[in-house]
Amino acid sequence: MKALIEQIQQRVPQVRAVTVADHLSNSEGFRMVRAMSWGTSLLAVLVGVLGVMNTMLMTIFERTHEICVLLAVGWTRGRIIRMVLYESALLGFFGGVIGVTLGAVGVRLLGETPALRGLLQPDLGLPLLGLSVLIAVAVGVLSGLYPAWRSSRLAPSQALQAG
Repeated sequence: MKALIEQIQQRVPQVRAVTVADHLSNSEGFRMVRAMSWGTSLLAVLVGVLGVMNTMLMTIFERTHEICVLLAVGWTRGRIIRMVLYESALLGFFGGVIGVTLGAVGVRLLGETPALRGLLQPDLGLPLLGLSVLIAVAVGVLSGLYPAWRSSRLAPSQALQAG
């Protein structure tokens, strides 16, 4: 490719030949689109963390009696933490699988619309889809840290209270 670029520049000195990758890496518009893409992705992760954390906190509040009984019958605080983290990881996994499936189907359908046919070439490879699900699981675990810690701090005596 470099030899071809040199030949073009030798034959037509007033023209500057570059590869598409070089052009895109130096393009201000492309850099702005990439920055906006990262910003949108980080915002989506933040919303995901808050959503899963809220779900797990509500689960803990609704299951306070159950968790206190488990503590009273001998479960360790570490085991309670693991239980909540496993649940939040599972929630992240299923959310990731459903999200990846809906996203892949949506991108395929969008690519078939007459206005975008042939212009949209999505990267729906297995490594990217797997990474997406892995990120969703990580978001689930990260979101479950506070609810897990909070549930492990409950007192077994709370199981005796009216609820």
